[in-house]
Amino acid sequence: MTNSKSSPALLLCLLAFACVSSAWADGLHLDRGRSTGFTWVINDSAGFRWDISPQGTVGDGSNDAYDTGMRLMVKGSNFSFNGQGRLSPDGREVEIGPWTLGTTRVYRRVYIDAKKGYCRWIDIFEDTSGKDVELSIRYHTNLGSSPAAITTTSGKGTLSDEDWGFVSGRPSGGGSRPDLAHVFAAPNAKVRPLVEYTVNNDDVYYNFKLRIPAGRPVAICLFEAQRRPYAEAQKFLKEFKPAVELAGLPKELRRAIVNMGGSVLMLENVELPRSVDHDLVVRPNGDELPGTILNESFAVQAFFGKIDLPAERVVGIAVPNADSDRVQVVLTDGQVVAGKFVNGPLRIRLANGSEMSLSTAELGTAAFKPSPQRPEKLAVTGSFLVLRDGQRLRFRPEDLDCTFLGEYGPIALNADDLEAIHFDTPEGGLHRAVFINGSVLSGLLSAGDLNVQLGLGHTPALHRHLLQRVQFNPPEVNMEKLARLTLRNEDHLLGAIAQPAMKVKTPHESLVIDTEDIATVRVLEGGFKQAQIELHNGTTITGSIEDTTVRFQVQPGPEVSVFVGHLVEITCPKPPAAAAATKAVGGGTPTRPTTQPADEHDF
Repeated sequence: MTNSKSSPALLLCLLAFACVSSAWADGLHLDRGRSTGFTWVINDSAGFRWDISPQGTVGDGSNDAYDTGMRLMVKGSNFSFNGQGRLSPDGREVEIGPWTLGTTRVYRRVYIDAKKGYCRWIDIFEDTSGKDVELSIRYHTNLGSSPAAITTTSGKGTLSDEDWGFVSGRPSGGGSRPDLAHVFAAPNAKVRPLVEYTVNNDDVYYNFKLRIPAGRPVAICLFEAQRRPYAEAQKFLKEFKPAVELAGLPKELRRAIVNMGGSVLMLENVELPRSVDHDLVVRPNGDELPGTILNESFAVQAFFGKIDLPAERVVGIAVPNADSDRVQVVLTDGQVVAGKFVNGPLRIRLANGSEMSLSTAELGTAAFKPSPQRPEKLAVTGSFLVLRDGQRLRFRPEDLDCTFLGEYGPIALNADDLEAIHFDTPEGGLHRAVFINGSVLSGLLSAGDLNVQLGLGHTPALHRHLLQRVQFNPPEVNMEKLARLTLRNEDHLLGAIAQPAMKVKTPHESLVIDTEDIATVRVLEGGFKQAQIELHNGTTITGSIEDTTVRFQVQPGPEVSVFVGHLVEITCPKPPAAAAATKAVGGGTPTRPTTQPADEHDF
């Protein structure tokens, strides 16, 4: 194993100035910067007007196409916002919110397309309760007039379960009011609204039953387009491909949208659309080819050698760049292997019986249909090396040297205690070790090359600059009753103070405080090692911590000696014994002193 030598001065510099952000850019929301008051008015590429209100609704559109469209109601309450909207750098998208209803936060992103000519709404729902939440969502559009006819995506004059959009208006023409195309789902979407709409009625309703999983945002995406004459609206709907129009969105935002995708397997930066009835090939232009994939194996020339992958181990392949012959192959055990597809082309028998052979340049994705061998959601276990190019390779964690260079010197980390080691950090430079109990420690992995055996049987020398992260397979851990130590670089450690007492000098005397009596230690701004210490019995002591370091035991994990100057706060749960003693005297003074004058022989 080769260890990289880091300059102590450089390491100290990185540690002093790097700050691990608690809010990584996630792509869900527009950056703060440009803003707009309301009403926000912009034309699309077809020349039609969109006048957007602070509630995220369209007022009239062009020539009274709407009498207020896309009004959002959550649990019967109207979305209501009175602040400014955030604008995208190109000025074609505005984000409105948050609007809060109980523990739910709602944001509306409204985008006017400059190429195809449409308006897109993405409404983002987040919940802060820490629990799964069920919401009833309703959209109400009042049209400028009662249409004489509709045409659905299935070509019928009435909506059915197979439809994902429709055109409303007057096929016979007449008047200057545009006809409208409405898109409320993708063709293969599992989540669709209940649509309430009839001819000769100017009200359209979309009703969703939305489930927001704990800690995860969910979004609904809807499209509207104005056209004239009616045949142009029909042409727009016939040619419209939601997947193509959403391809440029940030990955995290696409993943949050529930009504614009069918069965999609997402693993790292690979997204594989799948069909429950057939194997599915998606072309770069968004065309879908259902059928049966005929390849019996997939041979890939990876950076560590050639790999022959039998088809039964493969869920699907994706082509990240149409200008190269490189593919990403997703395996049933959660691995993603990338390289040149050397035994192509991909062959598929279409549903109509004809066969096609497709080169990588003609492929977007190809995926086998879900089955017990290839489930919709992969049960992924084990430890993985995740590379910056999206590869995800299983490895033996016992082969990895986890020595970590931190603020407190070299620390021998144990892979069994870790959830992950991140190499892509917001500020660059420092790595982040994340423990299974949630602790975060910044530093540098000392190993420059990782000589580990891969699950595919190879043992390449992987330099750490190729890695995005090392992902371990951690067990569940009980985080209750752990002390939390917070550092100035925003690292935090969970565990227990590992020394029996702390020595504190007050203006009057020096005290020795038993560790188990400490509730909080808050280091004060402006004074070196000055701290306010609160005890479990309510006593507060202000003074200078006389020790240079505080020993802290990560549980499970290593013991570290933390420089007092790096501390922000330590919070400690009440020990069971202390709690019992307090209860025994009616919640008053504990049965023994919590502090005592310091003696020179105490330490």
